[in-house]
Amino acid sequence: MKVRLEGLDCPNCARALENEINKLPNVKHAKIEFIKNSLQFECNPNVDENQTLNDIIKLTKQLEPEARIITNKTNTKNKGLVLDLILLSLGITLAVVLIFVSMP
Repeated sequence: MKVRLEGLDCPNCARALENEINKLPNVKHAKIEFIKNSLQFECNPNVDENQTLNDIIKLTKQLEPEARIITNKTNTKNKGLVLDLILLSLGITLAVVLIFVSMP
């Protein structure tokens, strides 16, 4: 699972947090990419991913109180699709209005 990690201000803090996350019993492997502000982790087999994520969030709050893990799973492609549909609807509405309104 890959999540966004904000609020880490130094690479050493990120490395220390990564080491502690890897010590959690349910985490098979974790990697923090400081430049990309991301945390990618893999759970052990037969372990609930959400519970592991909650454990990681608690640990992060203990070690780095300023850091936040953002678990927003909204896909940016969906946002683009919604915007495209809105613009398409406006275009069709404008075309229909222009067909039925006589211009001087």
